[in-house]
Amino acid sequence: MSKIIDLGVEKDHIESLTKANGLTAISELIWNALDADASKINIEIKPNHLGGYESLEIIDNGHGLEYSKGQEIFGKLGGSEKKTKNQSPKGRSYHGKEGKGRYKSLAIGDLVTYTSTYKNSNNSKEFTIVLDRNNLSHSKFSEPKTVTSNDKNSGVSVLIENTNSEIVHQIYDEKNRKELSQKFASYWINYRDFNIYINNKKLEFESLIKNSDETEHLVHTENLTHRFKIKVIEWNFDIKKKTYLCNKQGIPFRETNLGIRSSIPISIFIQSIYIESLHRDNKIDVQEFDEVMVNVINESKKFAREYSKKRMHFYSSECIHPSKYIL
Repeated sequence: MSKIIDLGVEKDHIESLTKANGLTAISELIWNALDADASKINIEIKPNHLGGYESLEIIDNGHGLEYSKGQEIFGKLGGSEKKTKNQSPKGRSYHGKEGKGRYKSLAIGDLVTYTSTYKNSNNSKEFTIVLDRNNLSHSKFSEPKTVTSNDKNSGVSVLIENTNSEIVHQIYDEKNRKELSQKFASYWINYRDFNIYINNKKLEFESLIKNSDETEHLVHTENLTHRFKIKVIEWNFDIKKKTYLCNKQGIPFRETNLGIRSSIPISIFIQSIYIESLHRDNKIDVQEFDEVMVNVINESKKFAREYSKKRMHFYSSECIHPSKYIL
């Protein structure tokens, strides 16, 4: 028997949470899987005979979502245990904190079915949660049932139907997959025990990174000293040049334009617990008004300019143009 849970939130507010492009939407689902300690994440996209897409499904082998936690997380906005815990059971630093990212799945399609399988004492349990764009204020839960098959692994699958073909194509497009790799690169450097596949093709990280350099920067305030790691990654492919504001473990909470001119395809990753505190306090989106962040962002630009200058000198001395190495 199914259970309908009213979120108690205005539909317009939930509607605003479903707005996202394809890469942002799929990234949120990948982050959810990584936060659940998944080591393998499969994204399966099924085309239809009309040139569009029938469905998108993302399947992970994480620890799954227990029924009681599912009701807590999907039963109200902001109901995520990540607000009170900083790490997953296996020690990965959490990306999400408010539990709002799950609604980005509705940017991909109008009907979303979450199926969670989790270990419960000596057996496994399974249940589903359905989100429907036509009924945004409610979540539909099935009753948990015992899984009899011994081959059934824990994890979550998210089946998205009635898809927006334009959004799905952004995920399916080969060019955008490299941008997806770029987005998760700093996380991969710290946690290398996972793989992401799109229609059985693995996202590459190491082979796409051409070179890197990093430095530490300290910002002194009246009573405290804030420590930052500034990392520049040079890629083997042409990219949208961006700066990523990350926690200490390299999980990006916000991305902005690089802010400098560079003929070399680079990204800047700024890592610090200070950035994590801004994210936790919902101040990350106004970081341009934070004196500490203004200081470190300016410093990161200086470091990136110097990096680009040194690399261009290297390419010139070797009589090589950097574009020669771009895939």
